[in-house]
Amino acid sequence: MKFRMTLTALFAGVTALAAQAGTDPASLPVEKLSADVVVVGAGGTGMAAAAAAAEKGAKVIIFEKLGFIGGSSSLSGGAIAAGNSAIQKRMGMTDLTPEGFVKIWLDDQKRSFPGGNPPSRT
Repeated sequence: MKFRMTLTALFAGVTALAAQAGTDPASLPVEKLSADVVVVGAGGTGMAAAAAAAEKGAKVIIFEKLGFIGGSSSLSGGAIAAGNSAIQKRMGMTDLTPEGFVKIWLDDQKRSFPGGNPPSRT
């Protein structure tokens, strides 16, 4: 049952993407594909999942809505959003709450901008 729901969700997503692009989904060519693993999204996580599956011998298909690979990972500047990690604990960080993580992230963003002040979004 879970597999059927996943296919329904995938179909709904492809239909929505086609509509956003101004294309009638019914006019799209249909091609029968088969795979052991289907990855939705060619960002850092999707590509890592696809590579891991392929290394184990799986036939992998990747779906990406953008015209390039990378997803939001291509915009991250190398930052990895993680809170309450083992590394943070080893470094002696004590405020590992979501609020503490937001403070760490904002402080890091300030260091990334000349003068320490990111542009205001208000």
